[in-house]
Amino acid sequence: MITGLGLCAHLWLHWEELKVLYEVQISGIHGANSTYKEIISRSLNQTWLLLLPAILALIHARSNKEEDGKRAFSVISILIVFSMPLFLYHFQGRNLISLYKHLNYANLFLALCAAWLLTLVAYAKPWRTSRIFQFRMPILAVFLVVYLLTNINQLRETQRGYPDVSELLAHLDSKEVKGTVLSEDPYLFRYLKFDVLPQEDIRETTWLDNDQDGQYTLQDVQDAVWDRKFNYVLLTDAIHPEHNMTLREILSQRGYELEYNSEYSLSSVMTTHTRGHISLYKLTSMPLADLDDS
Repeated sequence: MITGLGLCAHLWLHWEELKVLYEVQISGIHGANSTYKEIISRSLNQTWLLLLPAILALIHARSNKEEDGKRAFSVISILIVFSMPLFLYHFQGRNLISLYKHLNYANLFLALCAAWLLTLVAYAKPWRTSRIFQFRMPILAVFLVVYLLTNINQLRETQRGYPDVSELLAHLDSKEVKGTVLSEDPYLFRYLKFDVLPQEDIRETTWLDNDQDGQYTLQDVQDAVWDRKFNYVLLTDAIHPEHNMTLREILSQRGYELEYNSEYSLSSVMTTHTRGHISLYKLTSMPLADLDDS
């Protein structure tokens, strides 16, 4: 109850900021970037090994008319319901971004259902007289090995789901970065290099309102780069790759030099755009305008 009151108070105090966040980040940047079919396919691919035993556990509990069966059915039903909110959020919005990591929350609840079924398989009395009962432990061992290998593969795919920026970080460590930064990546300078630049000197391409009209558009980004408002511009081809070709042309025309560039190839767990370049551009002269100038 205290947590609920705290969330309500936060909602009331920050309603306007949260509304802008929803409109720009969720409805805008994260809005409808995939299809219903792809969301379902990717979700099943990541959860099927726990979803299947969870469904079997639900069916078995439903068929048990005793009090224990009714109680198990209620608990398993609640766990399955708790596993669904983040999937439904991504499905309703056709939003692929962060789906892979959000499904881990679903797996936490489905794992409890699967564990209940495995315990039933290992120790349930009704089928101890069956000949297959003596093979229960090898069967469980095979399931656990398959689940382990599946998780290892998913972990490797997740690790390949993001570009490796270690070389870029080493490059930044070797330089004295000063001035203002426009970054397509919203996290690198804010979190990995938070001690290098003041936060107010870092702007993100998806949150840039150059003409101060209340809208965050790609035209704002082009105009700000054309006006040479930033000392550094970082492009990663992760959010608006189709827009970056034009941006790179503007950067070359307006006195920015390519200081760092690397190509990457990713797995498709996070995005359908699996190839791109991480490019850091540096302005070779003083900025022509202040960040707050429209």
